[in-house]
Amino acid sequence: MGTTYADAERSMISTGILDTSELIDLEAAWIDGIRPDPLPYLFRMICATAVIRWFRNPEGYRSEMAGEYQYQYGGAATLGKPALTREEKQQIARYLGRGGITSVAAGADFDLCERAQIVPAFRHRTYWG
Repeated sequence: MGTTYADAERSMISTGILDTSELIDLEAAWIDGIRPDPLPYLFRMICATAVIRWFRNPEGYRSEMAGEYQYQYGGAATLGKPALTREEKQQIARYLGRGGITSVAAGADFDLCERAQIVPAFRHRTYWG
């Protein structure tokens, strides 16, 4: 992060890395519980991003205002510990092929001449015209 930290801060960062790594492992649900070695870059990037976000803002503030002294917390889930965002969880799922939308490869016996049989329930025309 571009600076030198004291031993206490380095210990805090190390703990944050371990905690975030466990969160990522829990989210990834590795097959047979075995983490790949070397770990793919995406997972290291997500871990670093989450630790930096937590280290720079451990109380989880989302906004502050100096004029009328207003603070807004990110919620009880973010106080004092690293957390993965929804986008980071989606990136992990997508990398592991567990995204919400998938495509299924058609077998070699699929015949495009049969496309007239693929008809929406509310119409009598095909998707192709």
